[in-house]
Amino acid sequence: MKHCSVSALALACCVAAAATCGAAPREVDLNAPGALEALQRQDPAAYAKVQAILAGVLKHQDQEVPHWIQTAYDGHDVAYRPFLLVTFPAKRRLGFTLGDTRYDATIVLDASQFRAVPAN
Repeated sequence: MKHCSVSALALACCVAAAATCGAAPREVDLNAPGALEALQRQDPAAYAKVQAILAGVLKHQDQEVPHWIQTAYDGHDVAYRPFLLVTFPAKRRLGFTLGDTRYDATIVLDASQFRAVPAN
């Protein structure tokens, strides 16, 4: 009987693995050459959402960005951490998922994104 329960457990594990083993989510690096143009041709609706997100992200407070993308565009897994890339001009990473596609971009910040804060 133990052999049977071990086989049943193995079968259950295989079924669970197969259920989660669907096609991997598509990932789009929005900074890759031609990525936005390809998205516009292949999925105009997603392109419009992505363009709206990229155009609007800097109009929101950093802590508001994930909620804004979730509520306005039905996005999830939003990553907009308060870490600057040490470049000139300064940049930040933005990632979000729309449907089953993950989008990643590097956002260029301008001087209006910074404010003076007294040091402690």
